[in-house]
Amino acid sequence: MANEYPLSFTGEEATRFEAAKKVYASNVIRHYLSAIRAYAMVPIEDMMGGVVKEVIRYYKAVTHKKVDHANTPRQNLAKKRVLFNLEDEERMSATNISKKDAMIVHYDAAGEMARITGAAMAQLYDVQTLKQLLLAARTAADGVFPGGQQVTETLVTDIAGTYEMSVVGSKKLQDNIKQAHRLMFEDNVPIETMELYWFMKKREHDVLLQDDTLMSTDYVGRQFADKIHGKLTMIDSAWIIPTNNYPQADHSVADDDTPSKGGTDAYLVDGSDSVAACMTSDALRKSEAEPVSGVYYWDNDKRNWTVGSVGFKTIETFRPENAAEIRVA
Repeated sequence: MANEYPLSFTGEEATRFEAAKKVYASNVIRHYLSAIRAYAMVPIEDMMGGVVKEVIRYYKAVTHKKVDHANTPRQNLAKKRVLFNLEDEERMSATNISKKDAMIVHYDAAGEMARITGAAMAQLYDVQTLKQLLLAARTAADGVFPGGQQVTETLVTDIAGTYEMSVVGSKKLQDNIKQAHRLMFEDNVPIETMELYWFMKKREHDVLLQDDTLMSTDYVGRQFADKIHGKLTMIDSAWIIPTNNYPQADHSVADDDTPSKGGTDAYLVDGSDSVAACMTSDALRKSEAEPVSGVYYWDNDKRNWTVGSVGFKTIETFRPENAAEIRVA
């Protein structure tokens, strides 16, 4: 029946529907967890049941020679307040269904919906993470607290013209990456012991591949690549991750899909001049006050059950000196 709305379930039908919802939710999360990249690398800050949390970040201590300074310290640890304001509810609708049997027992339909929903949610969270990474890398220094790392390359027509598909373009991008690492090192980021992750579009990744010296099946220190599959893995001890979620466009103006934190539009950044961005695990922090889940909910407007996903989270800058960006200007 075309207008068979599942307004209520009773008996065995209700039991099967509840079981199906749990299976669907598990499948959504399974596909979501396998698809996230950048978001998965950000440590979690426990919101402790609240919607706003203030985290104190301390700066390094200063040593002195005189013994009496131990009893009468001349300098306290500098501290900075980092505010986490939980985002508004995230909800993504994958499919509207009117027939209850499709929701309850149709494995192929439910499996495909779970896959699409999980992938869509992973893409959303990765895009938001990378937008916040650009904002972190553009953070100005605040007193003794360092800001983000910026490396600027002279623009030649556009990004593609600046980093041409050649050995020259590859060398230029490699030099920019190494320069960013030097800036992080000078701000006391322990890059020798922390993992570095560079995110970029597939084109910039392919520019790096033009340098045959990177494409060796042998290991040279920690710079190595898979020559057979044409996959570059690391440069200057940093992981290279190509992703279509890199925000290389102007996202500085809010629209209907822009998330908010406490009623304020979030993750607004112009990435049209951005080539690549790097982070360590200390650059950002995320909160997940309520775990991401897959749900069925009743849509009063469409008079249908909707298959979607819901999650509450926020991503904030924590230590901007642990974030770097390569731009053209």
